[in-house]
Amino acid sequence: MTSFFGRLAAIACLACLCGCTGFKPNPVTWEDIASTIPANPDYIASLNLDFEADSVLNNVWGDNDMAALLTMGLNLDTVRPPHVVVARVSGTTYVTWPLQTPRLVNDNLADWPTASLNNTVDAHMRVLGDASIVISSTQAWVVNSEHGADNVNDLLSAAMNTKAVHVQPYARCIASTPKAATVVVPYENRYYVAQLNHEDGLVRVDVDAYNKADKRIDLVQGLGRLPYEFINDVSPRSPFAAIQIDKGSMPQLIVRLAKLSGKKSIKLASQLVAPLFEAASGTVTAFWDTKELKVRVPFDSREAVLTAKKSLETILKTDDRHFDLKNIGDILEISTPVKDKMPEIGRDRMTPHLHSQTENPAAIAFARFDLKDDDSVTAYFELAPSHARLQIDFKESATNLAETLDFIKTIIFRVL
Repeated sequence: MTSFFGRLAAIACLACLCGCTGFKPNPVTWEDIASTIPANPDYIASLNLDFEADSVLNNVWGDNDMAALLTMGLNLDTVRPPHVVVARVSGTTYVTWPLQTPRLVNDNLADWPTASLNNTVDAHMRVLGDASIVISSTQAWVVNSEHGADNVNDLLSAAMNTKAVHVQPYARCIASTPKAATVVVPYENRYYVAQLNHEDGLVRVDVDAYNKADKRIDLVQGLGRLPYEFINDVSPRSPFAAIQIDKGSMPQLIVRLAKLSGKKSIKLASQLVAPLFEAASGTVTAFWDTKELKVRVPFDSREAVLTAKKSLETILKTDDRHFDLKNIGDILEISTPVKDKMPEIGRDRMTPHLHSQTENPAAIAFARFDLKDDDSVTAYFELAPSHARLQIDFKESATNLAETLDFIKTIIFRVL
């Protein structure tokens, strides 16, 4: 009996998208698309197709086969959708969109191999390298796997119990066409929404946090406001980064950052290290040159610094990386070599701070980086309790845009 009603539910869900008795004359809605994605993804993104779709796919996901299949799928239709949706679920990446003229697209699939979705709906599939494209009568999916039909079946089955359409930040991301791209990442009952905008010589990423009902909430708690001298300044000797910490809030911040890294070793280490910073308070600064990252953490007393230093030295002895610890009065200084894969920092030019929000930030970071072919970018980051912004200034060209996107990926995924 249970399996019968489960099959009935599957048929009902697919009927609105795939037309079990024939093709629908009109395309399905973005709300229908949101009903085919489960509400527990790794992330969901919306990409404007006018924003260098190939460069985005190649440089962010690094998968030429997926980019080629996306182009193939879009070219089957005479009308392009305004955007496509990217969802990563259980480690598999899907790029999906509603067909704008379903009958025409399906007429172009006559010589494609057939596939079955939940044994109820006919579809077609093609494989290219390690990727595949699956097209039903009203919707297309590009998958980073040669087993596309099986993956889409898994996706649809997962969406039977929990749908992205019922989580407002996901539903808004899926239905809205961004200026460039919007990404929604779930974390601890919050939904972090990053909006990527591209203007001439500028890429800006704005980040906000929302609850399930799409109400805006604070990004981070336990942060203060930076002193004025850290906000408006121009100097190559200024801190690469600064963050204002309230006493007692740094342990929680360390644990949260470790969780975001996704690395088990870092998360386990944070459980040992975080309690040592209970007495940290004030402006934490970081300096990053071509070979070394140096972080200075103020404590409420010299005794607290010496206690933290002694315990931290014992813990870090088991780490493969080299750390140098020393105390300067009531400040603990931590130095470690910078990974070779990080971009080169340009130290010979002055880098202005950028204060672009209405409230004073709790954290700020800035630097000038040298990329390929002697091109350089200037990066600014501001974090206030309710909003964060990363801005990259660069010399505008198609090549530089692709490199800048790759640079953003590098900063996000290789720092830790």
